[in-house]
Amino acid sequence: MTEENKENLSLDTNKTPEDNQNNEENENKENKNTENDDKKEKVNREEIVGDILANNPLVNPNVQEEEESRTFTKKEVLQSKKFSWLKLNEYLDYKFQFIPVTIRLSLISDNILYISLNILDIFKIQINEIVIEILQVVRATNYYLSMCVTSFLIVLAYHYTINKYILFANKGGAEFLILTLVLGYGCTMGLFFIEKFFLNFCTAEIRRREYRSRIWDINYKIFVFKKLVAISKAKPHNRKELGEEMIPDYDPGFYVKQNGLKLDNKKDATDIAESIFAYLGVQNITYENLKIYFPENTKEIYEYLANKKINEEDNLEPLKFEEISNEAVKLQVEKNDMSRTLVDRESIFNKLDLILSVVVTYIAVVILLILFNIDYKVYLATIGPAFFTFGWIFSDTIKEIYNCFVFLLVKHPYDIGDRVIIDDKEYIVFRTDVLSSSFIDINGKLCYIPTPVLFNKTIFNIRRSRKQSEILTLLCGSQTKFKDAINLKEQLSNSLAEKKHDFTGYVEIYKFEIDGGNISFSVLIEHISNFQQETEKIKRREMCVDIVEKTLTKCGITYNNSFKFED
Repeated sequence: MTEENKENLSLDTNKTPEDNQNNEENENKENKNTENDDKKEKVNREEIVGDILANNPLVNPNVQEEEESRTFTKKEVLQSKKFSWLKLNEYLDYKFQFIPVTIRLSLISDNILYISLNILDIFKIQINEIVIEILQVVRATNYYLSMCVTSFLIVLAYHYTINKYILFANKGGAEFLILTLVLGYGCTMGLFFIEKFFLNFCTAEIRRREYRSRIWDINYKIFVFKKLVAISKAKPHNRKELGEEMIPDYDPGFYVKQNGLKLDNKKDATDIAESIFAYLGVQNITYENLKIYFPENTKEIYEYLANKKINEEDNLEPLKFEEISNEAVKLQVEKNDMSRTLVDRESIFNKLDLILSVVVTYIAVVILLILFNIDYKVYLATIGPAFFTFGWIFSDTIKEIYNCFVFLLVKHPYDIGDRVIIDDKEYIVFRTDVLSSSFIDINGKLCYIPTPVLFNKTIFNIRRSRKQSEILTLLCGSQTKFKDAINLKEQLSNSLAEKKHDFTGYVEIYKFEIDGGNISFSVLIEHISNFQQETEKIKRREMCVDIVEKTLTKCGITYNNSFKFED
């Protein structure tokens, strides 16, 4: 052993047990500190690696992100009709809906229109709109016609089989009294038939001119959803056959049909869409699916459900639940607006009917007095002046009511649900009545406007408008020249024309002037449709802003981030 080692050994042997214990504790502390430093260093390395991966994620091109599957619930979306004597025809129509409508006959003969059309078709008689309209009016007034004919037949049967009936004889017997009352009832029903026929013909004419296309459109859309519900509930091997056989019934375009679907509110609409996907057991509906369900008009149905026009070379994306649900909700709103419009229109006609019925009743009383050979001039002498006095006192009111009828039924400037502009304020029509109409403004406030006030107002109806335009105002840099504006207009027109489902591509320079230290530049942009649907209008505006920004950058025009739209 060397001297140095001996000294070290002697030093170690001279240490006390306490010193050894302290040394061990110090060594343990050093080991722990070393471990903690290692752990911290490891955590720091992991955090650094995590940050690198977060900022530069690894992408495996062979692995595609799977769409999150959605669970749909099967719901009962078809209405069931309960037996009721008051609604017997509706119950029979629901119970025997599998029978072709042209041979379906109810106890109330409500489908006499379809039977008449079938008979006319057998005899090769041309069926045009006037024929359909007259048949519809006759069906609506057949009660008064049948009562009139029945009364006259009773009197004629008595006259030729039992005893001769002499008009205006006033014999005073019970037989004469009863027969005269029956004849008077027949005359009264005949007068009411003429009055109801005239009124219903006017109603049918208004529906034919104003509502038929909308009613046809609504009824067919309801049929599309009913067919989708029926196909979804059918067994998979029966769906193709059902798609070929299920066709819509003949529709004269006078009434909004429910077709057995629960479609009273927005929840019912979403339930219909969810039920279709649940029964089909799919996450989306492809164009190939629609070829099976609607083989004759697949493209038309796809364009309706997708809410866009398509070409054969387009890449047709599958229809998602949100698209089907949105169309169902829009259909529910449109159906309710049309139903409320027809109800309000019927209410206005009923008020007119009440006025005419009073006149008809007065004439019927005069005829009855003549049949009983009673001098009616005495009664006219007392009642006539009262009518003239009443008419003189309330002449202004009567004239105003008459003008209200003309305004609502003949001029007919709006319907329920229409977006209108009155006195530069935008409203949605909520209710219509003879003396006043109610509107909802853009803030949701309910506004009542008397009908006479609207006589001389300028009313813009947005729903009935076709292609609408709006003015877009931009603030461009002060160095912008007019030739830059012309170049922007041409580039913008080309870019918008590519979005042919939303814009026509028609662009015009509306204004080019100095505004402070900038150039105020306004262009007129034409949309492919009107602005009745506010959400669709906002979507097109967002698309327009995106296109304008790209076009401005492409043309090298500096601009402030300001876009002002004016309808």
